Parts: sequence; C-alpha cells; structure tokens
Amino acid sequence: MFPIEIVASDLDGFLASEFTPFDLVIANAFLDLVDLPAVLPGLSRLARRGGLFLFSITFDGLTAFEPETDADLDCRVVDLYHRTMDERIVNGKPSGGSRCGRHLLTLMPACGYRIIAAGSSDWIVHPRDGGYPAEERYFLSCILTFFEESLSARKELPKAELRRWLDLRRAQLAAGELVFLAHQLDILAELRSG
Repeated sequence: MFPIEIVASDLDGFLASEFTPFDLVIANAFLDLVDLPAVLPGLSRLARRGGLFLFSITFDGLTAFEPETDADLDCRVVDLYHRTMDERIVNGKPSGGSRCGRHLLTLMPACGYRIIAAGSSDWIVHPRDGGYPAEERYFLSCILTFFEESLSARKELPKAELRRWLDLRRAQLAAGELVFLAHQLDILAELRSG
C-alpha cells in the first residue's frame, strides 16, 4: 500500500512549502495552462533522484471538427481559438499556449529532464450508429460551450459568424454526426543525474 496525502494548494505555494520529494509526479492536462519555461525548473524539485514525471494530455496545436461546414469559417474559428491559448495571461504572466506539447520536447532536456518516452494521447470522439457512447455527447457539448465562451468577446470574429458556426456544430451533434479531434502529447521523463 502506498501512502497518499492530499494537499490543496496552488503550484507556487506548494513549491515554497516543505515536502518530501515524490517517486512519481503526474501533471495531467496541466502544462498547457502554465508558463513552461518558468514552471519546469520548479517542477523538477518535486521528484526524488530516480523519480519519474508523467506529463500527460498536454495540448499540441491541432483541433478539428468534421464534417466540414464552411472551410474558411472552420479555419478562422479554430485558429482564433488557438490564439486565445497563445495570448492568455494569468497574474501578469504568459499562461500556456497551443503548442505546449511539442515545446516540452526541447524545454525539458534544457531544464535537466531526460525524456524516456513520448507519444500522442489524442482525443478522437466520433458517433457510432448515429449516437455517442457513454458521456461523449455531453463532452462535445462542453467543448462547443468552451469555444463559445473563449471566442464570444473576440472582435476578430463577428458574433453572427460565431453563432452560425456554433448552430451548425450543435445541429451536427444533435443528429449524431459531429466528430472532434484534439492532438495532445504524453511524456514520461526523469531528472538527469549529476
């Protein structure tokens, strides 16, 4: 049996506290929300020598919906959505980006990590027999709502065009036709010795 301790803290507060380094550190769907060059060195302190880091589901720059509705509008919506990630500022600092997964592959070695394995952990949600299994319909509904919330205040995309795109995608979802893909990376690493 492994001991488990639950701590409620933000990352900066936890890194500033006293803790015993861990055997395994998992950052799941997290690193694309923070300033990688600023955070990676501090995260390295969380694991003991020989400990492992699993940085999973880190977004890496591809979002796609099928079937195509209006190629130009689809591209503008997705590109602007990615730009919201690239321009995000939290507490006056950059926060993530749309290509964090690939950036980890060069930033991690520069910060003293040795990458053991890396691979994709894509989300591919598609209908089966005119419907969606489990909670996939709800998941896709949340993704569309997230697009709406992320883009509704952007001046680069007229509200009427965003509404038209959302209405088309929601109609596809209701008809059991919508397909969604998001490219992400999983990386397993350890600290280099010495």
